[in-house]
Amino acid sequence: MKKANGFSKWVCLLLFLTPLAIAQNEHAFYWSSTTGMVDMGTLGGNSSYALQINDKGEAVGWSYLADNVTTHAFTWTLAGGIVDAGTLPGGCCSQGQGINSLGNLTGNAIRSDGYQSPFYWSGGRW
Repeated sequence: MKKANGFSKWVCLLLFLTPLAIAQNEHAFYWSSTTGMVDMGTLGGNSSYALQINDKGEAVGWSYLADNVTTHAFTWTLAGGIVDAGTLPGGCCSQGQGINSLGNLTGNAIRSDGYQSPFYWSGGRW
């Protein structure tokens, strides 16, 4: 992880493994020496997991929706909070895994035919 302007930026991942059917109250957090710990929130469910952060402080990960079964990829910024990246057209679930300096996401998603597929998400478009 790079240091930007002398400040280390970290995404604290909650690494407690739980069965998918039993979503615990686990939230991703952002930390910097300026803001301290900031809860990234969720997309309506009990848990969120951040997996990567870029040099601008934009994070990517996934969160349960209100049913605590369905997952969606998200982006997060300190200014804008958590934003649902959605799913592939007709698909049910997605999980964000990487983010570049432009804020573009990569990850895995379930397609409409039920198969898993990698994805690339740019500015709200799949």
